[in-house]
Amino acid sequence: MKSKDPLDPTRLHVHQATIAASPWKPESGIRIDVTFLYEPWWTDEGQDLLWEQANALTCLRQALERGGITQP
Repeated sequence: MKSKDPLDPTRLHVHQATIAASPWKPESGIRIDVTFLYEPWWTDEGQDLLWEQANALTCLRQALERGGITQP
């Protein structure tokens, strides 16, 4: 069951992650692309999409500040 707290980090899931490095340009660094999925409370057409998007970004920011998306 989904948490009622819109900022609960358990609403976030890593959907996909890719990593790439150029062997010809090692100084360019390593590129990491991560796609997160945020599970909204409402999934019907009447949901407040902007509110859910704002919550998703805030939730992700707070999870990154804490150092992860799982609770200790």
